[in-house]
Amino acid sequence: MSYVRNLWKGRIAGIEGECVDKSGVKQELIDEFFKYGTLSDDPCFKCFIQCINFKLGFMNAAGDIDAKSMAKAIDFVDLSIAQKCTGIVEPNPCQKAYLVAKCIYSDVSKQLSLKQW
Repeated sequence: MSYVRNLWKGRIAGIEGECVDKSGVKQELIDEFFKYGTLSDDPCFKCFIQCINFKLGFMNAAGDIDAKSMAKAIDFVDLSIAQKCTGIVEPNPCQKAYLVAKCIYSDVSKQLSLKQW
C-alpha cells in the first residue's frame, strides 16, 4: 500500500498546503497517513480530507461526493469502490469525507491483498 499512498500523495501535492492552512491539521497526521496508512480521527484531519475532496472536485459544499469523478482521478479506486464508499450517509461534510476515505482505503487494501501486491 505504500506505493498507492505515494501516488495519492502526488495527486494532492498542489493543494496540500492550502488544505493544511484551512483545516489547521498537524503535518505529522498527514505524514502518518502517507507513511503508515494511519487515518487519524482528529477533527482537523477530517476537515483536511474534506478540503482535499472539495479542491479535487469530488465533493461539493453540501458534502455530496461524485463517485465517477473520484474513480477517474484516484489511482486504484474503481467505480464500484467509489460508489460503495460515497454512499455513506453523514450530514457533517468533514466526517463524511473521513468515513469515505476510511472505506476507500480499506477496500483498496483488500483488493490489493487479493492480487498479492
